[in-house]
Amino acid sequence: MDIAQAAVVSEDYQRATEAAERLLSDAEDHVDTFQYGNAIHCAHIVLGKVALARNEPASAAEHLRAASDVRGSPQLDSFGPDFELASQLLSIGQRDAVIDYIDGCKKFWKRSASLLETWALAIGRGETPDFSKRWTSESNCIRSVEPILTPSRPGT
Repeated sequence: MDIAQAAVVSEDYQRATEAAERLLSDAEDHVDTFQYGNAIHCAHIVLGKVALARNEPASAAEHLRAASDVRGSPQLDSFGPDFELASQLLSIGQRDAVIDYIDGCKKFWKRSASLLETWALAIGRGETPDFSKRWTSESNCIRSVEPILTPSRPGT
């Protein structure tokens, strides 16, 4: 995922798309591991950022929704989901998508259910919550999915 995120930052959207799609494909071999939720979440966040950069807000919104359609993982359950794309979409008026994302995140980020509900209600009132204290795709989310793309070594 570091490759996908670096490609988004450097505006190499083709490479970001290829890396995120590979992650989605490889994740299917890890459905029964905690890495699965991380991979699906992070890949859709990257694909959403690419769509937004390509001026495709509807596609970005669908990827945001898909990013919350996971069963969670130790990382997502504890630290919560990525809110960078949600914030970007909210800034261009994609309120319904962000509320859907927040509702989806309630399935796994139970420890912050009241915060999520507060944010959803604020958005429903036309307000913009401050997601800045949330972790972004440049944090542990990316590093947590690397084992999927790294072949295991004998004896490890």
